[in-house]
Amino acid sequence: MPSRRYKERDSSDFIHVDLLPEVKRPRQFNVNVVFIVLATVILTWLIIYIPLSSRQETLDTVLERNNELTDERDSLRGIINEHRIEADRVALAESIDDIKALQQGYNVYIDDFENAIVFTDSSGYLTSFRYNAVAGEIVFTVVYRIPIEAYNPFRDLEFELLSLDYVENVSRSPRSQIAPGSTRYSSRFTLEVSRLAE
Repeated sequence: MPSRRYKERDSSDFIHVDLLPEVKRPRQFNVNVVFIVLATVILTWLIIYIPLSSRQETLDTVLERNNELTDERDSLRGIINEHRIEADRVALAESIDDIKALQQGYNVYIDDFENAIVFTDSSGYLTSFRYNAVAGEIVFTVVYRIPIEAYNPFRDLEFELLSLDYVENVSRSPRSQIAPGSTRYSSRFTLEVSRLAE
């Protein structure tokens, strides 16, 4: 409650009126406020600063690598422009390297096929042979002497060829008589082979 004090001494004295309420002010500083502020600072550091600093390090590393690659690209462009290197020639050289990797000695194939042919029937022999390394395909023609119609060494040869490790698939044409009245028949075989066959 506001206090009113009146003093009557003479007419020149002032009247003092206190209109403010009486409030108790704390004499000690509140320790809870300090704990709340300190906890807020620590949590902010844990939640924001630590993840942000690790992301910043990653960003700095990526930017540094990007700058190195940009410098390397610019220097390569300068070399290409200086020496007038054409992209088509580079692509052609790479294609030549790829083709060289496909080159294989097909004598090994011929030996394997001749052994399979003779193993099936000693009268058989190879008449033509073609090897396409790019397509992974071998085409050859075999001739057998077939004394009786029911005998079919070509079917047996097909199974022998499929037993080779590098042969993936075998197809053959129907057998045909070489000449009228002859006992010799031919058939053309097409083999899909692995490019990595040694």
